[in-house]
Amino acid sequence: MAAYYTRRMRSVRFRRQEPRRIAAIALFAVVAPVLQAAECARGGLPGATLLVPHFRVSRNGVTSAASDIPEVSGQTDTLLSVTNVSDTGVLARITVWSKYGAPVLGFNVAMTAKDVMAFRMKDVLNGHLNVNPTTQRTKREDDPCGLNQTSGVYAPRVGFGATRYVRFANPDADDAKQGVSVYVDPALSPGYRTLIWDSLDESGDVTAMTGPGAFVLDDDNGSCGDAVDGVLSGDFSGSVTIDVVNYCSNHFHVDRSFWSNQVLATAGWGPDGPNVLVGDVFSVDSTDGGNISGDPMVALRYDSTLGGWNGPKTFYGRYDSLRDTMNLGVPEGFGFVGDGMRAYCRS
Repeated sequence: MAAYYTRRMRSVRFRRQEPRRIAAIALFAVVAPVLQAAECARGGLPGATLLVPHFRVSRNGVTSAASDIPEVSGQTDTLLSVTNVSDTGVLARITVWSKYGAPVLGFNVAMTAKDVMAFRMKDVLNGHLNVNPTTQRTKREDDPCGLNQTSGVYAPRVGFGATRYVRFANPDADDAKQGVSVYVDPALSPGYRTLIWDSLDESGDVTAMTGPGAFVLDDDNGSCGDAVDGVLSGDFSGSVTIDVVNYCSNHFHVDRSFWSNQVLATAGWGPDGPNVLVGDVFSVDSTDGGNISGDPMVALRYDSTLGGWNGPKTFYGRYDSLRDTMNLGVPEGFGFVGDGMRAYCRS
C-alpha cells in the first residue's frame, strides 16, 4: 500500500495536464474569485462551515530544522481549534486557500460526537494531516471514510451516531476510492510541499493585475497552474474553510461534482441541519517575548430557506456556474440546490 500511495502521489499534475488526486490532497490549477467577506465577523451559534479569514505562518517556522518545536524565537504560527457540538459523528473537509481565493490543499477529518481537535497550521503545511488523534490514529484499513486503503474496498457505515461519520455513500465510485481521512505521515513529498509553499508565500510573484476581468497573473504560483521556481519570500498566508460534508471526497469547491454529488452537507440532517461546528483561531507570535491573540471563527450557518443559486447571495454562491443537475445517486432528502450558507450575526 505504501508503494501504491507513493506512486499515486507522484502522479499529481497541474493545469494543461490531466490531474490525478490521492488522499484528497491536490493543488487546483484554476484561480477562483477571492473569498468574499462574510456579512459579519462573529457568530453566536454553531455553523455548517467555519471560516478562518486569515492565517499566517512564518517561513522559518515551516522550512527550518526547528519547525517541529512548538515555539521558537522569531516564529509566527496560527492555531485552529474545532469542536463538534452534536451527538453524532461528522466529517470535516478542511481546505486551505491562497490569497487569490484558489484552493491549494484539502483533506478530510472525522470527528466523533462532542469531539475537539486542535492543530497548528505550520504542521499542516509540512504535510502532517492527521490532526485529530481521536479518529486518525486508526489503521488505514479502518478509515472512518469507509475505505479499506489496503484492499481498496469501499464499504462505509452510513447514518447518524456518535461514531458514525458518513451520511450516505459517495455516488462517485472513483472519487470514493480516493477520499480518505487517515494519512501517511508526512502526507506530502518534499517537492509537493514546495508547490504548496510557493502558492502561499509572499514573494513578488504577481506580474499583472490588468486584462479581461482584472485577472491576477502570478507566474510563480502552483495554484495558478504555473511552474514554480522554489524561491520563497516572506511568510505563508491565506485562509481556511472547514465544511461539514456528507462523505469523504477528493473534490474541491471548484469542481462540478462537489455540488452535483452533494459533498457539502445541507439537507437531510434534521431540524437544525448540519450546523454542528464551533471554532477558535489563535495567532502566535514568539518574537519580542511572545504574544497570543484569539478570536472565534466565522460561523456560516446552513439555512434551508436559501435554496437555489438565484436567491439571496450565499457564501459559496460564486460557484453557481459549476452546478449540474442533481446526481441521481444522492439519496432522497439530501439533495439541495445551492449551498444555503450565510453568516450568523448576533443581534
